[in-house]
Amino acid sequence: PQLSWEAAAAIPISYITAWEALIQFGRLKAGEWLLITGASSGVGVAALQAGKHLGAKVVSVSGSAEKLEKLRAFGLDVGIHARGEDFSARVLEATGGRGVDLAVNLVGGTVFPACQKSLANFGRLVVVGYVDGVMKAELDLESIHVKRLEIVGISNAPLTPQMRAEATRGFNRDFMPAIADGRIVPVVDRIFPFDQLPAAKAYVEAGTQIGKVVVSMA
Repeated sequence: PQLSWEAAAAIPISYITAWEALIQFGRLKAGEWLLITGASSGVGVAALQAGKHLGAKVVSVSGSAEKLEKLRAFGLDVGIHARGEDFSARVLEATGGRGVDLAVNLVGGTVFPACQKSLANFGRLVVVGYVDGVMKAELDLESIHVKRLEIVGISNAPLTPQMRAEATRGFNRDFMPAIADGRIVPVVDRIFPFDQLPAAKAYVEAGTQIGKVVVSMA
């Protein structure tokens, strides 16, 4: 299927970041459990779609029951409605007590401890963003040691051109064919004309979107 320019514009940052989180560092495999906090964001929806494409079972935590319901259309297996509380017991219950193999934290410090407590043995925790503005969180060293956990951050800031090229090649190999044939469809929530840029910014900051918000010059 042919992509619109707006849909194509929604691909690079979201799906390349999802590739880094799920494959390069997350090593996600079919049949594993994936937890995403902030799954309604551009990267969050991309990670959900990519996780299902890889054969994972996906759990998402959101303060909005409406968002969780909408995410089911993209393959969400388990939605946990929680805001500001420790949701790890509910994640463990959803996974039969074992926990998730990979947690992708797109929210920040407020959910970091719960993400860590939600991990299974040999679990991986990838920190992608901090929209909550909370940069510090409690770290359970005993859990890291006993469960042999891995914690990694994803940021474009320190990447060399060679590293960026590696991520692009990985995305092209693992995700682009599914986008090209329609198995993964980039999600554009709303398109704003360029002269409404302040309105687009306000819309994003309100946190109501599912997927990407695109600004068009057309």
